[in-house]
Amino acid sequence: MRNTLLMFFLVSVMVSCKTCKDDCPDSTNPDCPNYVAPDPCANAVAASAEFTTSQSPDGIGVVIQHLIPFQRNCFTGASIVLSAQKDSCIYKWIVGADIYTTREVVFFFQSTFQGQDIPISLIVTDTTVSCPNVSRIDTVTKILSPQHPCDGRIWGKYYGTWEDNPTDSFAVEIRQNTDPTYACEEYNLIIGLRPHTTDTCVVPMLKILYNYISFDEVGSLCYFPIGSGILDSTYNRIRIDYTISDSIGWGGSRSAHVFNGYRIN
Repeated sequence: MRNTLLMFFLVSVMVSCKTCKDDCPDSTNPDCPNYVAPDPCANAVAASAEFTTSQSPDGIGVVIQHLIPFQRNCFTGASIVLSAQKDSCIYKWIVGADIYTTREVVFFFQSTFQGQDIPISLIVTDTTVSCPNVSRIDTVTKILSPQHPCDGRIWGKYYGTWEDNPTDSFAVEIRQNTDPTYACEEYNLIIGLRPHTTDTCVVPMLKILYNYISFDEVGSLCYFPIGSGILDSTYNRIRIDYTISDSIGWGGSRSAHVFNGYRIN
């Protein structure tokens, strides 16, 4: 009798377990009949040769302290940094007749390239990709257009406001020095960084790129502004972050401001 009951119990358990397994709806559960093993390549990412382009206003042959992103137009005679976005790959840069194999490349265009469209290509082989239907190799080509510093888009007159006083509009002008004694990127002029002050001030410590400017040692008539400005991708809107003296004399208190403006010429 005992053996009969034990046999009945075991058969009931087996039937019950089989019924539970048959009713299991979870395809991610290995115990379910409809279980689907995960595809090891389902989340595989193809190789990417996307890269960023930046330029430094710090000069050639010096430690690069500032990098300003640009899209196409750049200056001759200023360091350009190309940087692949994907790490741990095999890189092949084609820059004119030059080949580079590091993730980041630093170079500059000489004046002979002014006004030309120069193709820059990066070929990336991603050694971490092992799935047969996912590409291990990608190529991206961008066009760079070296320009003379006199032809930068940063020059111009902008109308806008301080962020902390958006109802008081005024104009700021960044102007080339027309004195033939100097190059166009030397001893340039800034007007209006203090609202409604129209005095013209020479900027001896000026750093410029096609879409960027930094300034220091500006004269007292302009209240000693120190800062930098950058254009947006349309080249028609500018943001200038700077500090300025609260009085015309040097050594007093200073205040920080952000000027947001749009181009009026």
